[in-house]
Amino acid sequence: MSAYIITIDTKVTDLEGLAGLADRLVEAVASHGGKYIIRGGDFEAMGGDFTPARIAVAEFDNIDQVRALMNTESFTELRKLRGQFAEANVFIMEGV
Repeated sequence: MSAYIITIDTKVTDLEGLAGLADRLVEAVASHGGKYIIRGGDFEAMGGDFTPARIAVAEFDNIDQVRALMNTESFTELRKLRGQFAEANVFIMEGV
């Protein structure tokens, strides 16, 4: 069953810094069999009052790949560094 990392930025404080980190995040995700299917871009809210600053979704073959990536020291460090540029909510979940 496919699995996903969903990142919803509620506030971006340094877009250039975040952009400079993007390639490293893409490489880390790819190293564990994942690929980004959504990464930034324009979006249109169609209901509710929640409007995130950015959204990213990475897809993996299974949840074990996601957990393996999330538990690596290098990805943990990337997530900490990313926190310097944006406030984010990060979820992992299986698809259907």
